[in-house]
Order: sequence, then C-alpha cells, then structure tokens
Amino acid sequence: MKRLLLVLAALFTAQAEAEGGPYNDYSYPPSEWPSLSRVAVQVPGFAGLTYGEGGVQMMLTDLSQSARLRGVLGKDARWMHYPLAPGALRAGHSVAELIAAAEAVKSARPQTQIRVNLVLNRVTVNTSVEQTAVLARQLKLGKLLVSEAAPTPLRVQVTPTRLSLREVKAASFGYVRLKVVITNPIEFPVQFSYGCGGALNVEALTLEGEKLPYAKIACTGELRLKVLQPGKSYDFPGFSNTDLSTLKPGKYVWAFFQSGQRISFTLTR
Repeated sequence: MKRLLLVLAALFTAQAEAEGGPYNDYSYPPSEWPSLSRVAVQVPGFAGLTYGEGGVQMMLTDLSQSARLRGVLGKDARWMHYPLAPGALRAGHSVAELIAAAEAVKSARPQTQIRVNLVLNRVTVNTSVEQTAVLARQLKLGKLLVSEAAPTPLRVQVTPTRLSLREVKAASFGYVRLKVVITNPIEFPVQFSYGCGGALNVEALTLEGEKLPYAKIACTGELRLKVLQPGKSYDFPGFSNTDLSTLKPGKYVWAFFQSGQRISFTLTR
C-alpha cells in the first residue's frame, strides 16, 4: 500500500503542476484535520474527497447531503478552488469517525505518523502491519486503522503466459505485445498513472527475482492518468523492457512494479 500511496502522491503532484489545481494525495496529517472537521460539522455525512473523472469526487455516508456538501465546499476558503466532479460516492465512514479514530491513535502513540486517508476512507499509520493490527485491537478501531506498509491493493494480470522465442525474434525490434489487466479491488477510485504512448511496461525476471538484460526500447516521458473505478477491471496494451531474445527456454515471471505482483510465464523454443 505504501508503494501505491507514494505513486499516487507523485502523479497528483504532476497533475497539479500541469493543471494548476490544488491537488494532493488526499492523505492528511494532524495539521489539516481542523479544515476537514470544519466541513464535517456542517455536513455530518461528509466522508472526504477522492479522485474522479473530470474533477474531484465528493464522498458521503448519506448521499442525500450531496447538494449541501457542494455548497459548503464552494464557500470554504480551503476547499473552494477544488474542481468538483458531478455527483458523489457513498463511503462507509464519515470524516468525523476518521478524525476521532486518528485522535485516539495520536493520544495512545504520539510519536506515530498518522494520516487521515480519504482515498482509502481509513486512518493510516507508519507502523508495521503486525503492530498496526495490535494497535487497532487495543483501541477497538477494527478495519478503520491500516498500515502504510500493507500490500498495494491493485490486482494485475499479464498475458500471454506462454510464448516462443520464434515469436520474440519475429517481432519488430523484439517488441512482443502483451495484454495487462488492472483491477481496482478497493471501495474507492484510484488514479492510475502510466506513459509510454499508453502502453504499460512489464519486466521479465527469473523465478528467483533476478533481473534480466534490458531491451533497447525507447519510451516517451508523457504522463497519462486514468481513474480506476471500484471493482472495475481495465485492459491496457503492454510490452516488456526485457530483451526476451537473449533468454533460454524455461519458466520466468512477469513483474509489474506498481502492484508488486509476479505472474509466471513459460518461454518455449
């Protein structure tokens, strides 16, 4: 999860510079909690803000408060410049609940780095997964508290899982076309960044995770952004930056850095 959050923070910074919007990764330290509470007092169902198609998406535990929230945000100096997308998403926990949980953690562990993460609709801490689970039980916070070190939630599939060296050597510049399917399994949208002309870069590794020779494939530096909706899967074209023509027949794995997942594949003659 920490890897994902860092990626999201970087891409939203890039989007802010490109569009001039007041974007961040929607993960707020204690200094920002009063500005969130100010809205929550006026709109009890306020659950935060997240990534949306064409703007910032409002989140509510009670969607009937959508118009009221839009009006409050539009008049608040901290939030009025955010370009809001139409409608709102339903969330499980209000900002008031999240801040109460965060305050409880802060009181019990004042040295811990605590964030109210609106994308995950959870409170995140910089402790290990095991330590976080113990703390959540002690404070009776359940699933409200998660570790930044938890695995990234994105799920990835890469095909083909079987190809031949004959196919590799017949391809132009050894460029074997791959299909990458990205699934967002969490409850809220995730903004996903990619480049290379719209294709995703997938690395081939040995079964032990060792790196292999890189291919001489140029990649553009453009940044593309796509909002991955909850529970939805998206198809992307892909390619490997590994020089597959130098490999011997055998078993390897596809590795996609933004999820940490490894998918086995077989290279034949």
